[in-house]
Amino acid sequence: MQRIETQDVLLQEQDIDRFIEIGPSDTLLGITNKTLASKYQITDIARAKSRSLQSYEKDVKEIRFDVEEVAPEPVKAVEASKAQAAVAAPVAVAAPVAAAAVVSKIPDVPASAKELVICIIAQKLRKGFREVELGQSIKQLVGGEFPYHLRPNIAKEGEKRE
Repeated sequence: MQRIETQDVLLQEQDIDRFIEIGPSDTLLGITNKTLASKYQITDIARAKSRSLQSYEKDVKEIRFDVEEVAPEPVKAVEASKAQAAVAAPVAVAAPVAAAAVVSKIPDVPASAKELVICIIAQKLRKGFREVELGQSIKQLVGGEFPYHLRPNIAKEGEKRE
């Protein structure tokens, strides 16, 4: 079971305390919550560790945050304060603190339909986003062979479907 091994790596080895599920439902969060309750609840309580399980659809306000821009201090004001400190008294003065770095705001733009389709194809084919070439057909992307994990459960004639 890959899912159980992956959860053990995330919960125990990596010690992740915040899970955010991005998808149409919170199925994996439910499974993770059950795993936490059955395997990790006692150790988490003993270590006073709290874990947060969030869904992108339900917990957007807790997940998303906006960065406020910090205006840099004008250079002239810093130079003037240095000159005043030097003239006022011959006392050792601490070096001025550098102005806080300006954080550039990343525009929040919706993904295009083309980008979403590429993401879905890449995820289903277990490839990276940049590995999906737009000029290729699905058959070319998979190397002419239908991936085993995508094969539908099709029954032959006379057999029951599972």
